[in-house]
Amino acid sequence: MMKKSDKTFEVGVIVVMVSVSVIALGIYLIIDFINSKKTYTIFMRPYQILECKKWKCEDKSDKLLEYNNKPYKIYIEGNYLGEYDLYYNKASLKYYVFEYDGSKNLYNNTGLLFAYSGKASISQKKMMEITPSNDEINMIRENSKYKFPSNVYVKGVRMDFDDDGNEETLIYIHDENEIESTDKYFTILAYIDGKKVSILNEETADSSYDVGYDYVSNVIDVFDDGKLEFVNLKSYADLVGSCNVIYRLKGSKFVPVNECKIVQNRG
Repeated sequence: MMKKSDKTFEVGVIVVMVSVSVIALGIYLIIDFINSKKTYTIFMRPYQILECKKWKCEDKSDKLLEYNNKPYKIYIEGNYLGEYDLYYNKASLKYYVFEYDGSKNLYNNTGLLFAYSGKASISQKKMMEITPSNDEINMIRENSKYKFPSNVYVKGVRMDFDDDGNEETLIYIHDENEIESTDKYFTILAYIDGKKVSILNEETADSSYDVGYDYVSNVIDVFDDGKLEFVNLKSYADLVGSCNVIYRLKGSKFVPVNECKIVQNRG
């Protein structure tokens, strides 16, 4: 016959085990809830699909059927359109933003399109392409290993990327003609913060097909924390393909969050 003290001990053990299980389950649910707030899917134009967990993004562009014609939060030119079904026609390279009954297309394939789904809070920012100053161009020339001539393509985007109250400048420079005296094709992507120049990417090659020319195609705010991310569109000559690479600020330095995976058919 079991003594009363033994029963009390058994009950105590069961209570402790149940309590530990409940606490462990609670911790798991809390962690899962926090992680879900940092999980999101990005659908971009030019065509690319990224599945992200915080700052780790994986390309899913080869699985269009799994992501196509589903609800996304839609931005066009920095303006929030709402949550609508997004459809990409791979044959015509066109995008369609449908009202829920599918009766009307809300997008005419002009303007910067950005779409995402998930519990994370993301917004597209209005951006305007500018021509950098001669001083900015010279700063990049002094910090780049390519002493490029003056007659090259130079554009940029000037915004407060690090939320410090001052504007910084992203600049992209390339030439589809050979650099004088070097017989090379090149592209440069740089970030200027005050007097500091950071070369984010610089490539050179003997053939224009081997250089992905850099363009800033979107400015976004992932997690809406005031620090801006941007999308670098790398475009290869003669429709070889292109890719979108998202850059984020890690401290004071921009770093990519995904690899460049070239997609051939895109619009």
